[in-house]
Amino acid sequence: MLPTALEKRIKRQIIGKPHRFLAIVPLGFEQTLVQELQGFGLEFADAETAPRIAGDGKVEFTTKITETWKAVAYSRIANRVLMHVDDFKAENSRALEKKAAEIPWELYLAPDPVQ
Repeated sequence: MLPTALEKRIKRQIIGKPHRFLAIVPLGFEQTLVQELQGFGLEFADAETAPRIAGDGKVEFTTKITETWKAVAYSRIANRVLMHVDDFKAENSRALEKKAAEIPWELYLAPDPVQ
């Protein structure tokens, strides 16, 4: 059971907000995945957040995590769907560790995954 404060933070910051996702597909199937994602009935806020080809074998889209399960469960083309967590630049490993420590990982990962 999650503590109430953590549960509220997860609902507010993870479940309640739209997030950017990247779906990986075999080369040449990007447009097919865009059409497939649009056919699932995923809710996108506007044309800017709708699925778009982001490069070779990559399709990017923005939606709530409660909608993304449709892409994960129903897609026959996507190899995997990745969620964007944060952006930052790090000039060295010390800066990388500092920036990575600032990310609220408790919202994304289980507190004790091995039991």
